[in-house]
Amino acid sequence: MARTLAGEWAARGVHCNVVMPGMVATPKVKGLPDAIRESLARTIPLGRIGETDELAGTVTFLLSPAAAYITGAAIRVDGGFGLGTTGLMGGRSSPG
Repeated sequence: MARTLAGEWAARGVHCNVVMPGMVATPKVKGLPDAIRESLARTIPLGRIGETDELAGTVTFLLSPAAAYITGAAIRVDGGFGLGTTGLMGGRSSPG
């Protein structure tokens, strides 16, 4: 949908992008029992739950002049969860 809208509205100077958050440390997530949060973090290649500031930073960038040439993009802010490496790497990416 973002790509369609981006194509339709680009000539009017409207940018349309999507931010796809993964597991983020919202109050609801912070309220989960430690064991569940730790289990969830193990499924994320970066090995941790994201912070709200990390998600906000992506949105801030997309709203800034630095993103003036970006439209129709879908940006994952999910610690690599969307890579689908969980089964291959046991929940974590290998070091560099």
